[in-house]
Amino acid sequence: MKLSLRLLAFGIGAMLLAACGASTDIGVRSPAFDDGKIIPVENTCDGADTAPTLTLDNLPKNTKSLAILVDDIDAPKHRAFVHWMAWNIPTSPLTIVGGDTASGSLQGKNSFNRIGYSGPCPDPGPKHHYVFTVYALNTLLTKAPQSRDAFKSALRFHVIGKGTLTGTYQISSPRPAMRVNQPANGTSVGTVSPQ
Repeated sequence: MKLSLRLLAFGIGAMLLAACGASTDIGVRSPAFDDGKIIPVENTCDGADTAPTLTLDNLPKNTKSLAILVDDIDAPKHRAFVHWMAWNIPTSPLTIVGGDTASGSLQGKNSFNRIGYSGPCPDPGPKHHYVFTVYALNTLLTKAPQSRDAFKSALRFHVIGKGTLTGTYQISSPRPAMRVNQPANGTSVGTVSPQ
């Protein structure tokens, strides 16, 4: 009886810790840029727009899957402009190359209204900061979140580790508005201000 109560208390405690954000610090690095430094052009809309390679370490032993969220925290017109949202990423290998999150993983729609990664694309002005957050989860997500808020809600109670890598990017000359949701006939059905 005492053992059962202890196990129950441990389980409740673990859930409360996850809910409060207490978790293991995951190491998140990239060969493309150091934390706080400039993101290479090839990883932005001014280049190939491919996701930078990420390398991870110090995952909790009971990690079942990984999730990634990339935000521009300096976007002027949006509450956290989302550049990438992915989940159910396998825990091995610990290197994610060019946005390839491996078989079985899922990627959501970003603030450019595209599936997958879309790189930094700010208007001219001060540098923007892009936060790559990697979450270690104790489960696989069974429902596909359709927004950033839904994504964060789905992670609740399941985060057992978290790490961040921040990069910066800025331009000095204007660029035209980007077209999004472009059908096969080439007709643009919407525009979005770059971030």
